[in-house]
Amino acid sequence: MSLRPHELALNLLLQHVLTGPFLAGTGLRVGMLRADFHPELLALARHPAVAGLQLQSTFKPHVDALAAAGLEVVPALHGDFDLLLFVPTKQRRESLACLAEAVGRLAPGGRLVVSCANEMGAATYEKNLRSLAGLAGHLSKSHCRVFWSDGGHVDRRLQQEWQAAAQPSRIPGTPFQTVPGIYGWNKIDRGSALLAEQIPADLGGEGMDLGCNYGYLSYMLLRKAPGVRRLHLVEAEARALDCARLNLAEFDQARLQCHWAGVDEPLPQDLDFVLVNPPFHTGKGTDYQLGNRFVEAACRALRRGGRLFLVANQFISYENVLDRQLSRHERVAQAEGFKVLAGVK
Repeated sequence: MSLRPHELALNLLLQHVLTGPFLAGTGLRVGMLRADFHPELLALARHPAVAGLQLQSTFKPHVDALAAAGLEVVPALHGDFDLLLFVPTKQRRESLACLAEAVGRLAPGGRLVVSCANEMGAATYEKNLRSLAGLAGHLSKSHCRVFWSDGGHVDRRLQQEWQAAAQPSRIPGTPFQTVPGIYGWNKIDRGSALLAEQIPADLGGEGMDLGCNYGYLSYMLLRKAPGVRRLHLVEAEARALDCARLNLAEFDQARLQCHWAGVDEPLPQDLDFVLVNPPFHTGKGTDYQLGNRFVEAACRALRRGGRLFLVANQFISYENVLDRQLSRHERVAQAEGFKVLAGVK
């Protein structure tokens, strides 16, 4: 199976760091922004030149995989570093903010090393780093670029501009605050909006917004259905869950329970209803099994007689999953390439 662009870039980054000149010396403090597990991270942590490896991540499945390997994982980097590593994400503002943070965390003589797949904008990010802090070197290999900076001459105005652009901000014309890097950070998802229209006003009891993102569906549910006694918000990306807390601040917090969790973790059970807009993208690729796991988890969480409300692209068939998991289901709406399915367990 061919590797995705992010995986190619991560492979090249760690191979080059472990075999290149970046680990000269002793007692090096090494960090990585937006880290994902890779076996070579274990080799990096054990390298005789490395005194400590700090890995930053807010995505629960990545955090769990890193921690299970015995690696230090933190929600935010702290301290200065002799070597910092970064693979840009698919969101440009987020990635520029990471570059700005990284050059600000370099110890004197420290170095930031970046790897990016060509199709993810490697040439542009290389120019960005040159503008921000200058380049000390670069190479091209395996449809990727690796480039690095010593951060000796940082453009402070540009650094502040990039960091400010990644702070929480309101989607124009809405009450919702989001941050770059979470799904649909600058819009209301059309599918979720269609699902919100189908939420019955008499919905009540205890339920779950599975994959709640910045809280749009939860907000619309609580506005529309005052009989909801308790609502579980489940989200794997901590930054999105933080936004959901901000966006739901007007509601009775005793009714809300936030869960920083991936879909494969234990979830609330015996629920009266579940709302779900299953994801099916991993980076720029598609992963239909991910969506299936969301739908299966949503169905398992329901009590007998509990109600499921699901939105999906029309070309994705979750009906087979629902046939196995629910006593009945039907399509209740469709528009703009989306469908809303409602069912009862």
